[in-house]
Amino acid sequence: MAEIGSPAELEYSYDSDTYIVNDDTGFELGEISKKQAEKLFDVIGDTKPFYAEINELEMDDDGNYTCKIKVWYR
Repeated sequence: MAEIGSPAELEYSYDSDTYIVNDDTGFELGEISKKQAEKLFDVIGDTKPFYAEINELEMDDDGNYTCKIKVWYR
């Protein structure tokens, strides 16, 4: 289970034009929205060094989690 402050891995998917978000064990947490992925790709592309971590976790009324991450790049 992902926790706030845990590292996250981002992998760009050319099939969906967004980033797949994985926890530090490789478990897929979901995708970044296309709108946010476009902004992020303009900055880091698919190769620029970056660090990402889980910033916020919330559960909706249906029991689904949403995850916000922070991304720092060099």
